[in-house]
Amino acid sequence: ESPGEVFLLVSGLVEKLRTRDKLYGSLPVGSLIGGNAMLDNRPSRHTYRASSFVRVLRLPAALFATVVKRHGLLDRVRRAADLSAFLDTTNLFGDGLQVAVLGRIIDSASETRFNPGDTIVGQDISVFNIIRSGRVERLIGRRVVDVLQQRDFFGEEAAVFNDPCLFRIRVLEEA
Repeated sequence: ESPGEVFLLVSGLVEKLRTRDKLYGSLPVGSLIGGNAMLDNRPSRHTYRASSFVRVLRLPAALFATVVKRHGLLDRVRRAADLSAFLDTTNLFGDGLQVAVLGRIIDSASETRFNPGDTIVGQDISVFNIIRSGRVERLIGRRVVDVLQQRDFFGEEAAVFNDPCLFRIRVLEEA
């Protein structure tokens, strides 16, 4: 059953749990609880638990949906929900992000697909990448250093430290 309300977290600490997938995180103030489920007309995939005194702003689901649609935000909200749900499954971002930071990530993120046998080079290796699906191997010369898969990342050397990447990345499964 789709939620009748969505909640805007105003203060306090809320944990976001999905034990089936062993996902545990916390929500920052400003997070919306139930928005994704309401827009997709489905029950929430997560359990939310207050770990301190919490204040929320309760919004009727119909009002939220009307505001999103009237202002042409449906595609952006869906994209944000999709990317946020994926980032929540990663070790790096699983504890949640501030809403403003998540917004900047969503606005600047892009998705690129690679085929088996492709070597990832140039701009694609000099930005921070998180593998959404598939597998790649990280090589130094001809030696495989490790195999990365869904939720793993590469390119952090260049993105964070502005250092050239020492590895070659070769795609094993469509990524």
